[in-house]
Amino acid sequence: MHDFDVESFLRDSAEAIWDQKMLGRILDLYAPHAPIHVGAGQGLHGGQQLLDRAVQWLAAFPDLRVFIDDIVYARRDAAHLTSVCWTAVARNTGPSVFGAATGRRVVVDGITASRIERGRFVEQWIELGDGDLIRQLGFDQRSVLQRPWPEQAASDFDDLLGQGGLGVVERPAGNAQGAHPPRDDAHADAGALIEASVDAIWNRRQLGEVTHFFDPRYRERGPGVRALFGREELRTDIMSLIGAFPDLRMHIDDVFWDDDRRGGCRSSTRWTLLGANTGPSAYGSPTGASLRLSGITHHRIEEGQFVEGRTAYSELGLARRLTGAGPRARSDDTE
Repeated sequence: MHDFDVESFLRDSAEAIWDQKMLGRILDLYAPHAPIHVGAGQGLHGGQQLLDRAVQWLAAFPDLRVFIDDIVYARRDAAHLTSVCWTAVARNTGPSVFGAATGRRVVVDGITASRIERGRFVEQWIELGDGDLIRQLGFDQRSVLQRPWPEQAASDFDDLLGQGGLGVVERPAGNAQGAHPPRDDAHADAGALIEASVDAIWNRRQLGEVTHFFDPRYRERGPGVRALFGREELRTDIMSLIGAFPDLRMHIDDVFWDDDRRGGCRSSTRWTLLGANTGPSAYGSPTGASLRLSGITHHRIEEGQFVEGRTAYSELGLARRLTGAGPRARSDDTE
């Protein structure tokens, strides 16, 4: 394990599977029962199920290629924790879960976090821009959600979007102001900085703390056309989501970081948002539906502040809760 080159392993694996189409390598690279979480859905179990899903994707996008944009990794006990920002480019020449082939070229972003032990993936979390994919394919997001599906396809699509749990999210107790970590060593305090910012801004609604945690020139790239520049756009984006889910709370599932070779550090945070849609949104009136939305965010940190970010989550999963729409099985008499 001491000589294990994490970056080479990740790049070589992506090239073999997606560029060279050596799909059988999946069975060598993944543990037999490795859980693979796709968005908030039930996900896949083991290399064989991932291989089957990869074949389906390549049937729809035969020339698919994946480009790695950034890698964050850290050692934890006997495991390597990794998080990869990637961009996929392909042309849709076969039918997909979203609809018939359109012949359109698509460019989709995503982030994949993994736990690697003894040279194999033993657990993985995948977040991709599904809403952006649908738009580029030329489909309407709402019509895709509401379309009648064959029973198994409806079940598979439901897994992709996730079900979400019911219940009211409890607001955390304690000091409403939260605690500010020291800002003199961004690398050592990255975990504390992330936890403190989530607690203050998302969970305690101290939106003014954006000025403490984020650089004035902060910029963030998200799913689809979502791009934020500066503190005010970030604050507005957060407020719009909390407005739709007033009891929203963010849970940090995992966080790790490494040196960015520029005097700061890079971090990867897996998170889950929980709440109920009791407020209006861009999609219309409240649906009352519960939300369980998972996502991954990469940050670059300098001098104790976030200066850049990249986030991936399922836009379809969020839209489903805001519209009350969802895939439904087609009845026998449906044409």
